[in-house]
Amino acid sequence: MLTIICSNTAHAHLINDVLGYYGPAFRAWLDQDNTRIVVLKPNELYRDASPCLRQYNVDDWPVAPAGLFCVPEATVYIRTLCRMTIAHEVVHAYDRARGSGAYFSAADPTVRRLFSEARNFVTPYAAVSIDEWFAECGRALNGSGNNPQSPWPEATPQRLAECDPSMYEYMSTLIAQPPARESVAA
Repeated sequence: MLTIICSNTAHAHLINDVLGYYGPAFRAWLDQDNTRIVVLKPNELYRDASPCLRQYNVDDWPVAPAGLFCVPEATVYIRTLCRMTIAHEVVHAYDRARGSGAYFSAADPTVRRLFSEARNFVTPYAAVSIDEWFAECGRALNGSGNNPQSPWPEATPQRLAECDPSMYEYMSTLIAQPPARESVAA
């Protein structure tokens, strides 16, 4: 089951609002994978919230990330609560859920082919790696996953369709597919 760990009700509503843009199938993947979304408390460090992130010294980076997804824990950690961070990080969680514990984007032949053919990217960050491209394309499909303070172009469904029509079509299809139901023994 998807769990949101957050002491502020308004913040939890914001997270649920962003998740709502993806639809019930997307959320079902996160539910099935027992995804957790943890909003850090003021002044809480990533290393104090996650044994996984402790080993990477994330808090010592010159600029601490607004959010991170820890694959082994199936957990999104959010320091700076904004729609852009939430949308991007939950797509990483979705990527893991679709991949049964590893990133789907790294193994799916269609995603790999589309990434290798990509010439235009919905945001500059999407060009970094296949998993970041997948997350940014998913963020664009959300439509509400932007931050007015960001210097990047807005990631929107329309922009993704213009920059990368094949990924727009494929990602739209993926996000609409619910996980297969596990067979129940009679």
